[in-house]
Amino acid sequence: MAKPMPVRLDGHAREIVEVAQRAREVIARDAEFSRNVLPSIASLGRTRREHASSAQHGAPAPAAQQPRPASRLRQVVWSVVFGVGLFGATVSAALMYPPIRRIVLEPTMAVPLLIAATLTAFVALAVALIVRSSPRSAAAASVLAVIVALALVAAVVYRIAVGTTGGTSYTQEQLALWSVAAAVMLAELVLLIVKLRRTARRSEAADGVRWKGDPDYRRESERLRAYAAELAAFEPDDPSSRERLHGDWESALSSLRVAPETLQQARRVGPVAWLVWAAYDGEIDISRVRLG
Repeated sequence: MAKPMPVRLDGHAREIVEVAQRAREVIARDAEFSRNVLPSIASLGRTRREHASSAQHGAPAPAAQQPRPASRLRQVVWSVVFGVGLFGATVSAALMYPPIRRIVLEPTMAVPLLIAATLTAFVALAVALIVRSSPRSAAAASVLAVIVALALVAAVVYRIAVGTTGGTSYTQEQLALWSVAAAVMLAELVLLIVKLRRTARRSEAADGVRWKGDPDYRRESERLRAYAAELAAFEPDDPSSRERLHGDWESALSSLRVAPETLQQARRVGPVAWLVWAAYDGEIDISRVRLG
């Protein structure tokens, strides 16, 4: 089943509010119908504004605990170790890449450099896993770790495809040992990425960060949208009351001086739907329209 889509009203805010005022007057002529509709529209408008405000300003998450801040020295140590680990893994991967501008390192130079870079990455990434990172830098650090992990995967795939023949010529034994080392480095990077993402999420939750990708926000958005669509389709049960509502609406619109496209849409959607979507918009100030 397709999700209901909100209706964007045509016209300037002043014109939309003016039409909404007329819609309220038309609906209010039927006392019983207005008692069922107007309070619901008012409630929808309040809930929609509160929901939109929570996305902009953030709603505190009482259950979330702020990660303990690491000391400044520990943050500096972690940043240095993390950077060294990423650099070592990047150099290790680069030495397995195809030659750039036909420059090929001799094995006598490449192998010692490869061993040093790989061992450095081993140790530094392991230390970065143990030492607590700064919550503020966790999100950015996780992105850097993903980039290096992808670079390492690309080197592994390339060497699987060309073996010992592409770029620097390594022996089969050296390539096999590096493949094992690359798997270990990848495992360390994956664990770091998971750890950093969890740290970033805890920090965001503790700070009350809300964003539109949040599952709770999406569910509430969908609920409000569905409720607004259902309310917009509401009409009097009695056929004569419905006919009178539409006639009064046409008479009210005929005396309005607004843009033609605004009048055309107002005629098409009807007074209830116009009032509902004006309240749902969240950015249009309809406080002059007495709904309660």
